[in-house]
Amino acid sequence: YNPFDGELNPQYLTGSLDGTQLAPLLPNIKKWTHDTGIRTTDWDTGYWQFYDDHVLVVRFTPRGPALTDAEIWWLVHPDAEEGKDYDPEKLMALWDIAIMEDAWELNLLATHLDGIHWMKLTAQISLHFI
Repeated sequence: YNPFDGELNPQYLTGSLDGTQLAPLLPNIKKWTHDTGIRTTDWDTGYWQFYDDHVLVVRFTPRGPALTDAEIWWLVHPDAEEGKDYDPEKLMALWDIAIMEDAWELNLLATHLDGIHWMKLTAQISLHFI
């Protein structure tokens, strides 16, 4: 059992806003599993989320006591062609919302933590397609 693995919402194929396919199935995947897998590094500086049609990779880089960069890559099938097989905007849509919500929640929390040191999350996102 891995608490970071799980099924997607019913009828969802992948991690998209509406659950629809974002890219061709990854190599060695023959059919939709409706599952997702998550892995992190020991120090939480890296995060991977696996879907049947793409992989999301995030690298967190501390820049100071109150600033951390989140650099994000979306990996699709190596033969997939941008504009034909996948739309970068649709790949980014779910995580654009998620990162912005995380930043908003942390900054809101910080307004209630008077005198307590906290880390501000800023969404400085670099997009990489490999």
